[in-house]
Amino acid sequence: MAATQPESPQSSIRHVLTMVILCLAGGTIFNVVYVFEVYYLPLQQAMELSKSQIGMLLGVAAAWLLIRNRPGQGTSALLS
Repeated sequence: MAATQPESPQSSIRHVLTMVILCLAGGTIFNVVYVFEVYYLPLQQAMELSKSQIGMLLGVAAAWLLIRNRPGQGTSALLS
């Protein structure tokens, strides 16, 4: 068996920092789901839309984003 080299202090710090970033990102992604619930009623009241109209609006927006952002195109399409 080949001898393993000990990790450098920079490497272990990098691993810890990577784990912290992943944990924070995971927490953020989990909370994004609740943004819809927080803003649904104010959006409905401000725009005076029914639940069906909001559903249609979100469906059209999702279809447009699906067409506009083809896989492999990257994020540059969002900025153009």
